[in-house]
Amino acid sequence: MTISPENLQTQSGILRTPVAAPIAVGVDGTDSCLVAVEWAATEAMRLGRALQLVHAYPANVIDYPVTPVGHERAELAFEAARARLAAQQYDGLAMTTHTAQGSPPRVLLRIADDAGMLVLGREHTGRVASLLSTSTAVACATSTDTPVTVVPATWSSPAAADGAVVVGIDGSDRCQPAVAYAFSTAAELGTGVLAVLALDLPAGYPQGWPAGNGRDYLVEDARRALMDALAPSREMYPGVQVDTSVDERSAVEALASFGPEVNRLVIGGRGHGLVTGALLGSVARTVIRRAGAPVTVVHR
Repeated sequence: MTISPENLQTQSGILRTPVAAPIAVGVDGTDSCLVAVEWAATEAMRLGRALQLVHAYPANVIDYPVTPVGHERAELAFEAARARLAAQQYDGLAMTTHTAQGSPPRVLLRIADDAGMLVLGREHTGRVASLLSTSTAVACATSTDTPVTVVPATWSSPAAADGAVVVGIDGSDRCQPAVAYAFSTAAELGTGVLAVLALDLPAGYPQGWPAGNGRDYLVEDARRALMDALAPSREMYPGVQVDTSVDERSAVEALASFGPEVNRLVIGGRGHGLVTGALLGSVARTVIRRAGAPVTVVHR
C-alpha cells in the first residue's frame, strides 16, 4: 500500500521506524526546478525511496506577519511539483514535503544530513537567493557529505536513460568514492561507465614541450593511473562495461563538454590533496554551471 504524503507527514513525528533515506529536492515552482523534481523522482523510484520536496523562504525582515505568505508560496511550489509528476509515470511514489524559513543553503543542508541525496535544479538567470542558483548548489556540495546532484534545465529523461555514467578521475585515492558510486549506479541502471582523466596540458603545447615522445609518455602514464583507479570497482562490478578517455584539455573543459547524451556526470568532492572548498571553488563549480548533464558530487 502506498502511503499518502499527508499520512507520511503525520506519521513522521510519531513513528521512528527505520526507513531508507529519502531523495530530497529543492523546489520553488520554476520550470528549472520542475525538471530537477522529475529527475529526483526517477532516482527515488529506481532506488525504492521516498521523494522529499523542500522549500525555503526568507526570514521576516519587515515588522508585520509574512509567514503565511511563505507557506502559501511553498504550497504553490509543491502543487506544481505534484502536477508535474502526476503527468508522468510515477505511480506508487511516496512523497513528503518540508517548508522552512531561512536561506536556501542553510535549509537544504539541514535536510541533506538525513537524505540519501540532495537534488537541485540549475537555472540560467543567476538569481542569488534562488534554490536553483549555482551559488546554492556549490554551497551545498561543499558543505555536506551527502551526494548532491545538480540538474540542468535541458535534462530529458528519455534522452539520458541509456547513456553512460561518466566519472572524472584525477589519479588520487580521493577520487575512489566517486568511482565506486559511478560503478554502483551503472550496474543498477544496466549501463556502462566512461572514466575520464584530463591531462590539463600547459598553454603552448605541443610547441612548449621538448621534441620526442613526451606526449606518448604522458598519455601512457595517464592510462596507467586510470587503470589503477578503476581496478577495485572493476573487480567488484565485473559486468559493467568500461570505456576510458585521456583528454588533453583541462578538467573543466573535458568534463563540462558532456551533455544530455550521458546519464550523469560524477565528480569527487576531494582530490589533488586540496581541501573540498578549494576544489569545488574551481573545477566543480564551473562544471556544475556549464555541464549539459546532471552532475553528482560525491565525497565518500
